[in-house]
Amino acid sequence: SELVEFLDSGEKPIYMGFGSMCSGFENSKHLTELLVTSLMRTKNRGVLYSGWQNLDVNLLDDPELIEYANKNVIVIDKSNQDWLFKQCKALFIHGGCMYYYYFFFFFFFFFFFFFFFF
Repeated sequence: SELVEFLDSGEKPIYMGFGSMCSGFENSKHLTELLVTSLMRTKNRGVLYSGWQNLDVNLLDDPELIEYANKNVIVIDKSNQDWLFKQCKALFIHGGCMYYYYFFFFFFFFFFFFFFFF
């Protein structure tokens, strides 16, 4: 797939996405510009999850950002996050309910394990 090819073509990227969090579609262009600018300034590659905010590098109009995004950013609309997060060197996320679910699941699992077995 295009995502796997992107991941294999260079250093580990930073995952950026807001999932179901949306601040209004009128902000999609501005948020995309901020995210791509931050990747460019830090010389990182990025996986941009479009999500409900509808982030997209096609919204960019700055030639320098467009050139950087074309070489260093991929936009996705869905993925296996358990797998994808392990392929990235950092995550920039909104911390929605699924992330809290994973945290509490593992917290209670380890608490239960240590309480009953140690």
